[in-house]
Amino acid sequence: MICEGTPTRRHYEQARNVGDSQWILTEPVRKDLYFHLFIPTMQSNTLVFQDIIRGKIALIRGLQRFMLHVVDIDKNVLPNFRFLVDDAVTLIKILKHPLLSDTLQTVEEYNPLYHFRLHRRENWNRYFSDAETNKFWDSYETDLCDALFGLWNLPDQESFLHDRNERNFVRTILGCFDLNPRESKNVPELDSKVFDASFIVSNGPFRFTRTNFLHQHLSVEGNDILVFTDWQRLAGLRHHAVLRNLSDICMFDVLTSESRYNPPHTINIRSFISRLHYSILASLFLLFFQKPIHHSGLTGLSGKSHRIAKDLGIQLESHDIKNLADEILEHSTWESFLECTTEARLQDPYMVPLDRLYKTLKSWRPSNFWEMRYPGYGSVDVVQLYGFRFGLMVGIIAIIALALTAAQTYTGFKALENN
Repeated sequence: MICEGTPTRRHYEQARNVGDSQWILTEPVRKDLYFHLFIPTMQSNTLVFQDIIRGKIALIRGLQRFMLHVVDIDKNVLPNFRFLVDDAVTLIKILKHPLLSDTLQTVEEYNPLYHFRLHRRENWNRYFSDAETNKFWDSYETDLCDALFGLWNLPDQESFLHDRNERNFVRTILGCFDLNPRESKNVPELDSKVFDASFIVSNGPFRFTRTNFLHQHLSVEGNDILVFTDWQRLAGLRHHAVLRNLSDICMFDVLTSESRYNPPHTINIRSFISRLHYSILASLFLLFFQKPIHHSGLTGLSGKSHRIAKDLGIQLESHDIKNLADEILEHSTWESFLECTTEARLQDPYMVPLDRLYKTLKSWRPSNFWEMRYPGYGSVDVVQLYGFRFGLMVGIIAIIALALTAAQTYTGFKALENN
């Protein structure tokens, strides 16, 4: 009834009580959405393939959840899911529509939401008056756009985006990282060994903490290095049809350029967004899985990075770690991965946070007496470090000697008293 028939408010209320694990969208409708939302997934790595397929399914489940709640309007007869899917498919086609110029940011006729209103707004008059539609239309069209990319949440649900007051989450996700490509001559050199988690925690005061917010990934707060570990949540974006659109400029780019790039410029940053799943996974492997290890080695010093990852909730089998590392590195090395001319350093959403983390580590110096025990990451004075350790050793010996002297004195007095 709710998918193809004439549902009432009661039908929607009953459907909201159905868990997310159950489909309300019929199989033909799901196939229609799948066809328009995604490009075919050609992926040789089984783990990555499974991630992407699950991500696609999760995105369509999110759309179903959006459709169940978006029509929470005080009317008896409401649009069915087929009607709402037609809205979704129409907006997808509009977002993919190519543009012939990159100077159309401020031209209303090229704004995708303007075209969506032209194509679909009048159809809603079958259910509501203009006055009724006006109450929800602006939020509906932006929320639908967010839902198409898996970024819509109920107001009382936790989001991985930091600003829930932002009107459009597609724009919010853009504020999570630097999306400006750079030239190799402006890229600092990085040493992969400095990023190894066991090296970081053994040579300084920094510790790893999981964050639920995308924009905090690889940032440092005090002595906490924040990492976003839910990379699977972004897998559906990797083969999203809008983001993998081959057009140099399309209507989606107008939407993401508004209030970000100086008018009238329209900038294509789709590749940055579709790369998020890979980027977060690669950065986590750089931190915790530079050295694949067998289960038997997890108790040794070389398994310390793996144990840190496990404490953060990153659960991977040893053979999966090796397979994913080969996929990320393309059977190369971490040194090659971090070269200044690679895509990871020139066109990656987390290239700048990675540089900042490296700079923070390399420039760290002890700020108090107790921190002087750490050898640091390259900026600690070696003479000062060994001087501290020598002084600490002398101090410990002196305390032990003082304790022994006190014990001997006490023993001596006790002996005199007994005599």
